[in-house]
Amino acid sequence: MKRGFFMDAMVLKTQQWLNRAYRGMTGYVEVSETGNTGWATINALTRALQIELGITQTSSNFGPTTTARFNSRIHRVFFFFFF
Repeated sequence: MKRGFFMDAMVLKTQQWLNRAYRGMTGYVEVSETGNTGWATINALTRALQIELGITQTSSNFGPTTTARFNSRIHRVFFFFFF
């Protein structure tokens, strides 16, 4: 482990879950299971969300397609629970 970095048990559990749940799925890039926060974990979370939203060409960016699909889904959930 690099000096100054500490392993976080919840980050490690998240990394392990991501790899178990999305390994082998088109567009998912495995994240190293280190327990360290960073861009690799954030990017893996972004790609996993895109897969869940039905985006077939995933990327590490939360761009306009991801935003539109996310907003559409969240609006439906919000409307269901509150109206």
